[in-house]
Amino acid sequence: MDLPEFFTLIEHDSVTSTNDVARELAAKGAAEGTMVTARKQSAGRGRRGKMWASPVGNLYMSCVMRPVCTPVEATQLGFVAAVALWDAICDIDYPGIPLKLKWPNDVLLDGRKVSGILLESATADGGRVDWVVIGIGVNTSHHPEDSAWPAGDLRQTRDQPNPDDLLPFVARHLVDYYHVWQRDGFAPIRHLWLEETYFAPGQRVTIGRGETAVSGLFETLDETGALVLRLDNGNRAVVSYGEVSPSN
Repeated sequence: MDLPEFFTLIEHDSVTSTNDVARELAAKGAAEGTMVTARKQSAGRGRRGKMWASPVGNLYMSCVMRPVCTPVEATQLGFVAAVALWDAICDIDYPGIPLKLKWPNDVLLDGRKVSGILLESATADGGRVDWVVIGIGVNTSHHPEDSAWPAGDLRQTRDQPNPDDLLPFVARHLVDYYHVWQRDGFAPIRHLWLEETYFAPGQRVTIGRGETAVSGLFETLDETGALVLRLDNGNRAVVSYGEVSPSN
């Protein structure tokens, strides 16, 4: 498989999750660029422990990264991966179908979620990041029918895609944008993400956070990647986690 030299590929037929394997490898000292893939996962996970359906036919991959940064800065890698996925899916040609990014790191094809990203990390002495695992799942051929946000897959616009065909595109854009982030910081990634945001500035949204929720007009991302809302009382709220959805 034609991958950038940055990556060392480890392929599996079936695993609990590629993130599980990559985390174990990272904790044992695996080099940056170690990439784990699998044809299927028996216990795929999304953010906040949600189940990620993982049948054969979709793309499941996790990459070990070792950035020199703080844990807060490391969360920006979710946006790096989202922008990379947006570019990779565009590369395999989806003319006329809106491909957008939903905060913090989902990719939507015609409003339906076709990809998710899960970051996991460990901190070294001194408060710096030791490693970050970027887990990526793309619904190339299958999607769940019972997800909270409507799901879709890449068959919406073309015949049966092959995850092995998509992987080199994802890998190339991921390492390219990772190097941009390392060299130039979050600003260029933030700019690219805002160009393709699903929720337009001024649109009313609700951010659910467990038992609580906050609603307001979407304004922008701040310099860390947090979502900035304009509340009904005129104040601004900076939200660093939660599930975003449209509201009336």
